Amino acid sequence: MHSKNKIDIIKKITDEVEKSGKIEKFYMAKTINYIGRTYDTREDYSEIIAGELLKLDFKNKILSIKEIVREKGYKVDAHSGVVATASSEDQANRKIEWIAINLFNQSKNGKVFNNLGTIVDYQIPLKDKLTDKIGKIDLISVNKNDIFLIELKIKESTETLLRCILEISTYYQVLGKAKFIESYPKEFSNLAEKNIKKVVLIAKESSQYDELEAFNKGEKNNLKQLMAELQVQVFVFDELSLEIEA
Repeated sequence: MHSKNKIDIIKKITDEVEKSGKIEKFYMAKTINYIGRTYDTREDYSEIIAGELLKLDFKNKILSIKEIVREKGYKVDAHSGVVATASSEDQANRKIEWIAINLFNQSKNGKVFNNLGTIVDYQIPLKDKLTDKIGKIDLISVNKNDIFLIELKIKESTETLLRCILEISTYYQVLGKAKFIESYPKEFSNLAEKNIKKVVLIAKESSQYDELEAFNKGEKNNLKQLMAELQVQVFVFDELSLEIEA
C-alpha cells in the first residue's frame, strides 16, 4: 500500500463516520486496516484514526446501530463440538473454527479459562434474515459475574487491533441482548444485559499481539483510550496449548 498523508487519512475517516446509516459497516472500511505510517508526519495510521474517532465521539455514534433481534434465538442446537467447516472454505476460517470448537470442548470437559470463565458456545449467528449483512460471534463465555462476547483472531490474521476492537463493538450493538439472554437460560442464570462484555482474543506472535505490546511501552495511547471508551478487553492465547492468559 502506498503511504498516505495525515490529512487524507483524517478526511477518509470523517467521511466514513458521517455517512448516514452506515456506521454498522464502518469497521469494514479499508482505511481501518491500514498498516504503516503517513509519509508526511510519520505517524502510525491506527493512532491517527483512533485519535480522530475520539474527537468524533465515536463511542456515542456507534450507539445509533440498531439491534437485529434473532427471533428464533441465538443458541444453535447443532453445535455439538464437532468441526463442520467445508473443505472448500479457506484455511483461516477452518483454523478459527477448529480453535473455537476446541476451546468449547475443553470447557465441556470442565476447563475454566481464567477471567473468561467457561466457554458456552461458538459461532453465534447475529442474522435474523438472510439479507442481514452481519457476521457471527466467534465465542461466548461466562463467569460468575459476566458474559463475554469474544472475537477470536489467529496468528495469520492481518487485521489491525483497531479493526478487531471496532468489529466486536459493532457486534455488541447489533446483538438483540434481551433475546440473547433468554436463549441461554441455564448458562446465564441470574445475569442480565448489563453483564454482557466485549473481548478480543488474540494469538501470541500475531501482529495484534505486537500492537498490544506497544501499549505496555507507552505507545498507541489513542488506540488504548479508544479501547477503554468502547469498553473492550483484550486477552491473549497460545495457539499450541490453547491456554488463555488473564
